[in-house]
Amino acid sequence: MKFLKHPATAIAALALFVALGGGAAWASTLISGSQIKNHSIAAKKLTKSAIKSLRGQRGTTGVTGATGATGANGATGPTGPPGPIGPSNGFLNYHLGGTLSQDPTTVNTLPLPAGNYMVTAVAEPVQASLGTSQVICELFLDTTQIDLKQTQLVNGSTSFADISMIGMGTLASAGDATIQCFQAGPTGTVHVTDSTLAAVKLGSLSVTNN
Repeated sequence: MKFLKHPATAIAALALFVALGGGAAWASTLISGSQIKNHSIAAKKLTKSAIKSLRGQRGTTGVTGATGATGANGATGPTGPPGPIGPSNGFLNYHLGGTLSQDPTTVNTLPLPAGNYMVTAVAEPVQASLGTSQVICELFLDTTQIDLKQTQLVNGSTSFADISMIGMGTLASAGDATIQCFQAGPTGTVHVTDSTLAAVKLGSLSVTNN
């Protein structure tokens, strides 16, 4: 077998092998594509061009869908702290005239909206004939009496006196501040020549009795 080491001899031997059917045996060991099981070859076994061909083209940007319907309102949040107290409001009425009797007579009325009030009042009764009379005046906020004062007129047609009153109260709805006066133990005729009612609306009331 030493003669096979010569190149010419080796080529001749290969040709003889193919001629005798050895080429058919070699060819029978090749694997065709139909014999490869699907999805059985790893990507790293493929060429770069083959891997690149497997990638699809980037799709176009989709169209934004229509805006959905508005959702239901959420629950109401907690009530915030009270705001600062606003400026006060002032109300005043000046009234002339009024003859008194033993029954309470309204001599002045001041309409007011709902709220807290400081109310002041002044009434000026006069003895219109000789005699002695006691005059009592009351200050009301709606039907609630918030002050009462009295004075005495003595013997004379020129006897004047001022009755001043002050009080605080609350109107839950619109109402009136009023001055009501009457004559107690009359021996003469008494008029209220003029009266003044003033009210200031307040944010809150605080009363201290000493």
